[in-house]
Amino acid sequence: MHQSTLTRLVVLALALGGCGSDSFSSGADASPKSDSSAADANAADANVPDAVVDDAGRACPWAEISHPGNGETRSIVDEVPFTGAARDANCVPISGGSLVWTESLAGKIGTGENFAHRFMLPGTRTITLTATEGNGNTLKATITLTMN
Repeated sequence: MHQSTLTRLVVLALALGGCGSDSFSSGADASPKSDSSAADANAADANVPDAVVDDAGRACPWAEISHPGNGETRSIVDEVPFTGAARDANCVPISGGSLVWTESLAGKIGTGENFAHRFMLPGTRTITLTATEGNGNTLKATITLTMN
């Protein structure tokens, strides 16, 4: 449970009659005690939206390159498979042409969640996955890859 939700439940319980014998003041009106720290936290939380998280518990938005791994070395004669993913601010998957892969030496090398590419030149390069959300915001993930 989010802290803000728990704080709201505590404030609600106090307002509805409390959770124990010490929830009321000893005054004749028997009104609930004021917990200013809980009320202040609740007021502050009201202005901050809860983070949107995906099924794995990651805060959205995000982009990641899952294959190849950062810092890997591959043979220049081999085609390299690439796999990546991204989620927008609402945790909706970003896919297809909204995922663009580039490399520092040759520019665009592919699109989508999965593709393979054969590099023609040896050397170390930076691979970037750029995910474009529906509102135009971009997310980036990068790795380095060395071709021998």
